[in-house]
Amino acid sequence: MKTELESIARQLSQARKPEDVFGTGPESTEDLLPAVRNSYHALVKILHPDLYDEPDDKILAHIMLGQLLEWLGKAQEAIKYGTYGQKTMNSTDLADWI
Repeated sequence: MKTELESIARQLSQARKPEDVFGTGPESTEDLLPAVRNSYHALVKILHPDLYDEPDDKILAHIMLGQLLEWLGKAQEAIKYGTYGQKTMNSTDLADWI
């Protein structure tokens, strides 16, 4: 399970948008929030600090659980405003466009 914790920690640390954490989800907007919540709950089952014995693992799990909760909030906000799953322009895209 430790490798799972480390893998998820890496994924959360490298995430730039909620879709990097929870995936793009179903095409139906009605099914999007439940899909994100299902992904969140699946990740919580891996990240819960009580699952780990080593102090370093507990600390990492606690920190990652906090980050996961922040990403959930961002995902819920994006779903609310209809922007979840939409491509956002970054500086590289802008440079290609110019």
